[in-house]
Amino acid sequence: MGRSSGLLAVSPTDGHVLDPSLDSPHPRRIALGAPTNSRAVAAFARPRTDAPAFRQNDAVARALLRALSATEADPATSPVDGRPLRV
Repeated sequence: MGRSSGLLAVSPTDGHVLDPSLDSPHPRRIALGAPTNSRAVAAFARPRTDAPAFRQNDAVARALLRALSATEADPATSPVDGRPLRV
């Protein structure tokens, strides 16, 4: 049996929370920062350096914008009861 790290499991590409009940990243939950299992070195990152923390933040911002535009075009529904989800 594996040991839990206590960190929130997220997709390394865009920060979507990995949802074991869906067996995939949750379509609308995104997490970033120290409480996640995604590691980006942020110490002394300077502008125009393409630092890992900046790349991670950019990927998460793109994922958020995609999620918001998809929500506006086609309202998400609950996988449990099919009711519309609120943003």
